[in-house]
Amino acid sequence: MKTLFLLLARNGDIYMNWPVLRAYRRMHPEHEIHVLVRPRFKSALNGLDVVDQVIDLPSETWCRLQVQALGEVKNFVQGLRSNSYDRVVNLSYSLFSSYLTHGISKKSDSVFGYTRFSDGSFNPGDPVSQYFYSQVGETKSNRLHLVDLFASTLQMDFVPADFSAPSTDWMKSQFDHTNLQMPSHPIVFHVGASQSKKSIYGFQWARMIKYFLQENPNENLILVGSAEESHIGEEICAHLNDAKIFNWVGKTTFASLFYILKNAKRVVGCDSVMMQMSNLTQTPCFNLSFETVNMWETGPLATGSAVYLSNSPEQFSPYQAAHLLDQVMKQQRPENLYYSSPGVCRFQGPRSEFKDEAWTLLMALYLNGNFPTTQQLSFAQSATQMFEVNEVLIQQLKEIKRKPNSDQVFKSLENAEHILQVAASGHPMTNIIFDWLKGRKVSVAPKPLQAIADDYLQIHQELQSILKIYSLDELKKDLNKKGSAHG
Repeated sequence: MKTLFLLLARNGDIYMNWPVLRAYRRMHPEHEIHVLVRPRFKSALNGLDVVDQVIDLPSETWCRLQVQALGEVKNFVQGLRSNSYDRVVNLSYSLFSSYLTHGISKKSDSVFGYTRFSDGSFNPGDPVSQYFYSQVGETKSNRLHLVDLFASTLQMDFVPADFSAPSTDWMKSQFDHTNLQMPSHPIVFHVGASQSKKSIYGFQWARMIKYFLQENPNENLILVGSAEESHIGEEICAHLNDAKIFNWVGKTTFASLFYILKNAKRVVGCDSVMMQMSNLTQTPCFNLSFETVNMWETGPLATGSAVYLSNSPEQFSPYQAAHLLDQVMKQQRPENLYYSSPGVCRFQGPRSEFKDEAWTLLMALYLNGNFPTTQQLSFAQSATQMFEVNEVLIQQLKEIKRKPNSDQVFKSLENAEHILQVAASGHPMTNIIFDWLKGRKVSVAPKPLQAIADDYLQIHQELQSILKIYSLDELKKDLNKKGSAHG
């Protein structure tokens, strides 16, 4: 049997899928594992011994061909389809990959992740992928780590061995190619990131390291990053003339980093890729993260890891970060950090009233948890508006049964849905509920109009039962009933 995995994201996401591929091999040893990947990120699979075949996706070539690319894409997809994969697993979660998945797969029941319905409309697929479509992202309130969501897509659980680095000999051989000399028990600073909003500036790194070395003058520090980030390493060293700082920015490969991380005391950095590689080497991390990045989804999982969360790179405090890193290195546990931990949420940390309430709402919508009580009047007002508009939508959906070809009914339905979205935008909590609604409705398969209306009606009635919890009008009715009963 053969399974094709689509891993069309960046290096960090590919390293995050190492445990998933290992778990899949463990649970399905009879399957060949093929991986479809973009060539520029293929090196992130080096050292992973459970993949039987790596297939390049020539997407950059297609972009250069423009109109002529259509024929090339068709031939490529048909070639993969002829492999007759028993399962196609799309862990890319992009609209582009949904077309590929649909084109490659032959049986709808053998597909995991984003795909397309028979009429070409988007199909988020399984329940986990529906959740991903609705609630996962930098601005969302999700607290489930992506590695767990990837595994849940395939209904798999991890064992500790799934989080492991390549063999020791392989790691050492890759490091030896660099001709670098490893210092004793270093702390590794990854000074770059895939996006500027996910990292601090060179002068901020320099100040943080300076403050840290004032309290830890005997520590060996290694700076790592890509060749494009060499100027950051040079800027740091220009501010700090210290023989214990090894500037290896631009001098390592991803493969050689495994050995460095495995022999490091701790890794300090902002970007996801180093956190995910450290999960495999089991190296504790000190992750510098920001509100523009959802640390719950991509943070470090190795035991002893901690996350220092700032509002933005501009508001990052080098002194505070250095002080907290010093405390963590001395086995202390400052209260204003987030710490890796077992459980549904991979981190524990400072309480945040609104954010905790938003996560509780997500658990109620998707994980059968209890709906949170709220003291937020603006949330109740927005929910009340949604409740009233949704009542109109329910009546319009019922009207479709009586007048299935009425243009007026469809126009009213369209207007009501737009008003519902506007009402939901009034508060982040109602936005979560509206995103839940979008995920449910986009998952309805093509069918006769009245059958679709029946499915939509059921979904909107379920929405009404949720909104009723927070509707001010419904709360007033309940209070009046209680008052009448006491009277």
